[in-house]
Amino acid sequence: MSLLPTLALRVTDLGNSIAFYRDRVGFTLVETDLDHDVAIFLDSDGDPMLLAGPGAGDLTPFMAEQHDILKPGEAIGFHGGDLVEREADLRSRGVEDLQVAESQFGDTTLSLKDPAGYILSFISSPQRSPEEHLAVYARMPDELDAALAGLSEFDLELTKEAASWSIRQIIHHVTDGDLLFLTGMRAALMAPGQLYKPNNFGGNDLVSENLDYAHRPIAPALALSRAVHDYVLELAQLPGAWERFSQRDGGRQVSFGDSVTFAIRHSVEHIEEIREIRIVHGL
Repeated sequence: MSLLPTLALRVTDLGNSIAFYRDRVGFTLVETDLDHDVAIFLDSDGDPMLLAGPGAGDLTPFMAEQHDILKPGEAIGFHGGDLVEREADLRSRGVEDLQVAESQFGDTTLSLKDPAGYILSFISSPQRSPEEHLAVYARMPDELDAALAGLSEFDLELTKEAASWSIRQIIHHVTDGDLLFLTGMRAALMAPGQLYKPNNFGGNDLVSENLDYAHRPIAPALALSRAVHDYVLELAQLPGAWERFSQRDGGRQVSFGDSVTFAIRHSVEHIEEIREIRIVHGL
């Protein structure tokens, strides 16, 4: 195949999923290989993604060296743009089950579920100046601490539903996310305009297992997350830092400011997930 995606979704019926993503969501079908039961789409951000049906075996030959294979039930985030227009477009294409939610930080998410159970989230952030973005970013460690306030060690094992991550696992994931975003920020600052290839280390579940998210204490992770935020806020004072960018595969430019925005969205998503777990368990 001509494109090597970094993201793959295993689906139960490739033909059904192709029709959904092409006709309902409006993604661009690039290539199909029915002999191997796979297809490649360009998503709304212009990034390639692989759909793999039940007849697909090892996906490695069809993917970039560093890639992530998701499981049904996981969420995928996209730039939302004008969500009013996007919602109208999706409804005109026959999508009816749409959910709209606004976070306490002003981000709005338009979500829908695909036939295999994946959650597609189109996210739109309010217009902010770089200084306003950095002020929100600076709040994230305190917001995470507030979401954890009063929880016992036992409470950290609670989950929203069966087979989902515990609060403890979410905290470690948030910190590792901060570290991954930091590498992208540093790449943009250290070598502006040069190619940077993120290393996702094989997916969230593999990282969680290999780093034992489920059993490690959270205090070092929280301290590291706070230190990363302090470091990023200091880096942001470099001349022209917000606009400096790195090149990604496919020619896309990702700036230091973009990475700050991504990091905010990631933290907000999981802080709200922790709060939802607390609500489920009456905490």
